[in-house]
Amino acid sequence: MVWRERPYLTYLFGPRLTYRAHSRLEPFAEALLGGAHIHGETVGFSGSGTDTGFAMAIGGGADYKVKPSVAIRFIQADYLYTRLAGANQNNLRLQVGVVFRFGSQ
Repeated sequence: MVWRERPYLTYLFGPRLTYRAHSRLEPFAEALLGGAHIHGETVGFSGSGTDTGFAMAIGGGADYKVKPSVAIRFIQADYLYTRLAGANQNNLRLQVGVVFRFGSQ
């Protein structure tokens, strides 16, 4: 089954280990497991289809703490594996941005 459109959602859970020394730079590593859901039209079939399958992400990154509740995420790189519609997908996920933290650490 080949998907023409690939809007999909991943939901992943697991531990994240963060090294919080006395500096503002906080590197982290994570190993996440969960699932993925896809919805789209299939080639060779009429109508649309959906599928739900296994997903995992392994990776890490680094945050720079600006304030106790705000950090800049310099980089987060994850290997993202999904198994949907009978096919394995190996992806690289890169992220940057602003992190807002709530509660105590």
